[in-house]
Amino acid sequence: MTAHGDAAAPVVVDAPVVAATLFEDRARVVRRGRVELPAGPSRLEVHGVAPVISDASLAVALEPASARVLEARVRRRALPLRRDPGSPHEVERLEAELEALDREIDADAAALARIEVQLRSLDRLHELTAAEVAEDVTWGRVEATAWEKRFAGLGERSRRLLDWLVVSRDELAEKRRTRERLAGRIAELQNPAREEWAGVEIEVHADAPLRAELRLEYLVPGACWRPFHVATLSPDSARVTFETEACVWQSTGEDWEGARLAFSTRRASHAAEPPALTSDLLRAEPKPTEVEVEAREEEIVTAGLGAERGAASPELPGIDDGGQSVNLDAPAPASVPADGRPHRIPLVSFDADAEVDRVARPELEAAVLLRSVQTNRGHVPILAGPVDLIRAGGWAGRTSTLFVAPGERFALGWGPVPELRLQRQVDVQRDEQRLLSSWEKRHHRTTVRLSNLGPESLSVKLTERVPVSEIDKVVVKPDPGETTGGVTPDRDGFLEWTLRLAPFSHESVSLKYTLEKHQDVAGI
Repeated sequence: MTAHGDAAAPVVVDAPVVAATLFEDRARVVRRGRVELPAGPSRLEVHGVAPVISDASLAVALEPASARVLEARVRRRALPLRRDPGSPHEVERLEAELEALDREIDADAAALARIEVQLRSLDRLHELTAAEVAEDVTWGRVEATAWEKRFAGLGERSRRLLDWLVVSRDELAEKRRTRERLAGRIAELQNPAREEWAGVEIEVHADAPLRAELRLEYLVPGACWRPFHVATLSPDSARVTFETEACVWQSTGEDWEGARLAFSTRRASHAAEPPALTSDLLRAEPKPTEVEVEAREEEIVTAGLGAERGAASPELPGIDDGGQSVNLDAPAPASVPADGRPHRIPLVSFDADAEVDRVARPELEAAVLLRSVQTNRGHVPILAGPVDLIRAGGWAGRTSTLFVAPGERFALGWGPVPELRLQRQVDVQRDEQRLLSSWEKRHHRTTVRLSNLGPESLSVKLTERVPVSEIDKVVVKPDPGETTGGVTPDRDGFLEWTLRLAPFSHESVSLKYTLEKHQDVAGI
């Protein structure tokens, strides 16, 4: 739709938002519209663009090439907010209502204070009555019926006052909320707010009368997106449906109605300067006789579990893509209002067979967790983000995932298994240092007990660990003879057992290792 005026008036072009590409902290917006141009110069206007538009990013084009854009600029102005017409005496009426409400609030607050005083007096009376009963018992005076009646009366009065206190507090809180709304309404009528309005003015020239297509493209802040995932485990625990959505927020001042949305991980480049060079002063210091060490927690991180067997492809991106940007297109047009609220836009989904088992990491969590391992069957990578878990027809919790390439296997945790219980105990025994030895020994024993409270036999994959030394003066010696099944740790210090628990049974696993350190070592 195009509105025409006289020869000197600008032509207002209806150019709605047709596409938007969202980045981490901004968006690129595209508008399109059609306009009838006469021969010679013309002035066009596009109304309702985002007031936060970046002027330097504005790009305007006309098709066909016989129409040229001479100049484009953004115009902004402040407009009063449109309001429903009210009576001339509305402010006076609201102020009178506010004054009456203030009197009610003061009276209710005073009544509430009196109730609280009465409650404190009753509490004190309870204490005095109990002391009086104790004194009567000391003197051998027992009046059980009178005491019971007295305490019953005090209790009944306390219950009535407590009920009254709760109701009075709720009524007072509601009146205070009403007062805030009234005060806000009065402030709006006395000081009308204003909103920012922006438009684009375009000077064009056409060689001959024609019908042209106008395209505007610009950047706006106040818009962002983050990946969000939903995983659904089938009732037979053999298949997982994985859906990826884009969670979009935008407060740009313009609504996107039925626009084609794209989502990118590309980051805008910023000018950077190398750090200033300074002198590096080297000093010679005597070598210390004592070695200071410390125990640290080191996480073994892998975003995925490796490619599926027989499905490796040299074209698949690695787990660390080296900063290569990912672009995702929404399969259908969507609408995102400029309300600053989150809006979910579906992107991709896939179904995958799942390997489901029960795993236990007692050092991290005293529970047995249900885990599924599946392959990313989508044509795009799974971006790092939160994952909502749907199981047995309902929401089961939330977890997170790292970057997973197409064809890569990854794991999801589905929460604790209710039928299984776990307990972990660690005992440390220190050997006395021998007279002629410079080494100290500490014996560590870890015991894990598992119980199956259900009527079905269940298997559990249990993982424990021992420390891994990085220096010669600290030695860790596992004891396979004192370890269940003679299991030995791998290069990272992890030990694994597969246990089968019969119905209503229990099992235990023991692990023993010795930590030896030289007397020169401090810190552990």
